[in-house]
Amino acid sequence: MNRIYLEYDNARITKGQDDNFLDVELFSGETYSGLEARRLFPITGSDRYISLLNEKKEEIAVIRDINNLMPDSKAAVMYALQKCYLIPKITAYTVVMGKGDKISINAETDHGPCSFEIRGSENIKVLYDGRVLFCDTNDNRYEISDISTIDKKSRNDLLI
Repeated sequence: MNRIYLEYDNARITKGQDDNFLDVELFSGETYSGLEARRLFPITGSDRYISLLNEKKEEIAVIRDINNLMPDSKAAVMYALQKCYLIPKITAYTVVMGKGDKISINAETDHGPCSFEIRGSENIKVLYDGRVLFCDTNDNRYEISDISTIDKKSRNDLLI
């Protein structure tokens, strides 16, 4: 099967019966139901190269750039991706130092308060655009949108 690229108005993408999935109707008349949206570059290219997978995890189509889709299609894809890639944004936090290389954090996020642990500074990534990503001991991800909002003491506590 040849790879199908979705862009502009060559397809209509809608929410499937389950909000986590998408239905696609191509301009040619072909239809696909129950497709999962997955980012091929989840950190550096969140709006580009979205793979649509069927129930067997086979790639059916690729969206080159979400911003080039029709508005209704873009909204459906963005909704499915937000359900799949929930990364709470940290708005305030305190660091509680743990033992060894474990760091405990109490945080306020855009999804409510939470506490989590990070093992080792390799699970704290400062990205080129100023964001800071944390991966906790349960493989959950959290984000601080702008490193410049972190005071020096807090940066030292987090080893960044």
